[in-house]
Amino acid sequence: MMDKKRIVLIGSGNVAWHIGRRLQASCQVVQVYSRTRSHAERLAHELGIDGVATRPAELATDAEVYIMAVSDDAIAGIAGEVPDNGALWLHTAGSVALDVLSAHRRLCGVLYPMQSFSRQLDVDWSQVPVFVEGNSAEATARVRELAAMLSPHVEVCDSRQRAMLHVAAVFSCNFANYLWVTAADLLEQHGLDFGAMMPLLRSTVAKLDGLSPAESQTGPAVRGDRGVMNKHLDMLAGDERARGVYELLSRAIASRFEVATGGSVPDFSRIRGIAFDVDGVLSPSTIPMHPSGEPMRMVNIKDGYAIQLAVKLGLPMAIITGANVEAVRVRFEGLGMTDVHLGAAHKLPVLHRWMGAHQLRADEVMYVGDDIPDIPVMRHVGLAVAPADACPEVLAVARYVTPCRGGDGVARHLIEHVLKAQGTWLHDEHAFGW
Repeated sequence: MMDKKRIVLIGSGNVAWHIGRRLQASCQVVQVYSRTRSHAERLAHELGIDGVATRPAELATDAEVYIMAVSDDAIAGIAGEVPDNGALWLHTAGSVALDVLSAHRRLCGVLYPMQSFSRQLDVDWSQVPVFVEGNSAEATARVRELAAMLSPHVEVCDSRQRAMLHVAAVFSCNFANYLWVTAADLLEQHGLDFGAMMPLLRSTVAKLDGLSPAESQTGPAVRGDRGVMNKHLDMLAGDERARGVYELLSRAIASRFEVATGGSVPDFSRIRGIAFDVDGVLSPSTIPMHPSGEPMRMVNIKDGYAIQLAVKLGLPMAIITGANVEAVRVRFEGLGMTDVHLGAAHKLPVLHRWMGAHQLRADEVMYVGDDIPDIPVMRHVGLAVAPADACPEVLAVARYVTPCRGGDGVARHLIEHVLKAQGTWLHDEHAFGW
């Protein structure tokens, strides 16, 4: 019988715990390292061994494999403190490049089981993919041999690929779990149990056996159901954290799937001029009042960047608003706009004059409005746009509805679409200044 490989586990957390227990059947774990002696002793006891170390200098020197299951920041420090003894040194981190070890070791590699480990739960290793890398053909062969003792699913990938796997795992697992935490908190606040979600979650995951994630996407954001989304946002008004997550993900879904009211995303490349209402479009629908009775408007900084960039690039833009507040003029003229029309009780004549001044055809113009006075203008232009929280009558007229609400980056969203479609977004030095 061949002698079992002698292994030192550097680390005593969840990853080391599960790897150690899995390898103990086919290898000989001789020592466990942890800066906290009680942690090392606990895992050593679980594995039925006596060897523990709390300092790198105490590590056994006669092992064949050293598996580092420690925090990312600790890997280089430990490897640099221990002389190279010719053994195979491995780390288990998804986001740490191999060269962190290869700077200190002739023979080294990565053993990355892509799994979320909890000490309280058993792991079905037969289902766990293990991604490996070595700094030489010899190292790669040896780490593959060791990985095969963990799982039948072993794949070689380089450090960049592994880092992207780790990013994808954070989206698939960690972020998803946080959403479950949010859902559980909301249900608990209303006397409901998270267990009600379990059949839905199982069904969602089960669909991925036959469908791609994109094919499996459902919900109001991918349908463009603004009515439902606005109702949900109103229900979350007292929980800014949950509301912010809902808005962010709804915008991301709408952008990924190019959701638009009334059909596909319009052809932004044909737009030669943009006109905006202000209240409810470039500022939120809710306006604080100054003690003097003067309405005070909030504006979006990212809108400001996009507007001044579009002005520099020569895209005609106008403000056409019923408000007659000098601060509005100061704000938008300060961004370089020259067509700021205040106190427009009837907007269509103003639009016609602006279009004539810039020799714009109706089919080349985008108008963005949120309330009933905007409807005549929206019916006249080639592309009528509304923010997500526009009134129902405007949503019915709009050709495109932004994923964001008024004051929450509407101009940035639209201008970015137009400039990207025309090939001028971040095209030259204009993009990197004000």
